[in-house]
Order: sequence, then C-alpha cells, then structure tokens
Amino acid sequence: MSVASPVVDSWDGQNRRIYLRQGVVTFNWLDDIYPEYRAERRLTEDFRKWAPFMEASGNVPKGGGKATPRLLTLLEGVKVIPWDENVVIDVTGEAITDNADVDPTLFDTSTRTQPIVINYQPPSSEFVTVTVSSGSGLTPEQDAALNTILNILEGDMIPTADEWKILHKATKQVLVVKDATNVGGLTQLTEP
Repeated sequence: MSVASPVVDSWDGQNRRIYLRQGVVTFNWLDDIYPEYRAERRLTEDFRKWAPFMEASGNVPKGGGKATPRLLTLLEGVKVIPWDENVVIDVTGEAITDNADVDPTLFDTSTRTQPIVINYQPPSSEFVTVTVSSGSGLTPEQDAALNTILNILEGDMIPTADEWKILHKATKQVLVVKDATNVGGLTQLTEP
C-alpha cells in the first residue's frame, strides 16, 4: 500500500489513535503509515494542533557503505486500531513506542468484537563480526565467566558461591533472582 492506496482511515489527535481502513491486510510502518502521517500533517491544519504522533529515524551511516536500519517511533501513547473485522494483518518494518518500559504495545485491540491476528515481522538484526589477531579477545577472567555461564545454561553445573563472585565481578550483567525459573525460554538463575 502507499499514500495512493491508503491504509489509514482516520487520525484521532485527542485520543492519540490511528484507525486503519477496512480491508487492510498488510502494511509497512515506514512505507505506508509514516508517509500517510506526513501527508496528513502537511495538508490538514487542524491535525497539526496535536503533538506529533511519530518520528522516523535510521539510515545513519556506519561506514563501509552501510547504515543503521530505519525505525518508526510512536510518540506519547499513540496506538494503531485495526478495523473491527475478522482479519489477519501482516505488518513489516520496525516500530517501537517512546515509552516501552511502561507500555510497549503498538496496537490497541481493547474495543474489538471480531478476532484478529497480527503477524508482526520486524527486520532481522544485524550481526557485527570483530576479528582479533590472536586469542578470543577476552581477558582470562571474562573467558572463565562466559564458560561458567555456558555450563550453567546447558545445565551441566550449579554455580558455587565462589563462581557467583567470579560471574558478578567479570560481567556486572548477570541476572540474579530469588528462585530459578524458566520465563519465555530464558532461564533465570538463583544466587546461593
């Protein structure tokens, strides 16, 4: 879709909501929603009285002809509301909220009466490879800490109090919780 074939039905400045058109089954945050938003801000004087809904960023040069990925940020509680119909919507492009710690959701489906499936496919992450002339590039202390973490995660060992001290000193990013649990496939570890 594009501005010539819009995906947005209306913009609610007071409630900070973007209402999708009936029949929208696919859209891209940066190729569809953002150009329509820019056009609406440019052409509709009454819409400009509201604080901005979103901002686009990215494409920052990283060297070697590469740039950071494009990103759309929904601002100050803005949410997208799909048309209330039984639908599957495929969403592409990367989008976040400006207050993800409080409410990371991009969609408001609270008033729906029909079932919906939103398939959100953000772009894949980019891996950066660092080559060192010899060794792993880690200090012996960091290497020991990583090996201990690997052994714990693979279930080959239960850390001793001394190993916890090594981990804490070497990483400063080890998650320590009261009880060992499995949350969403991630194992949280317990300090003795």
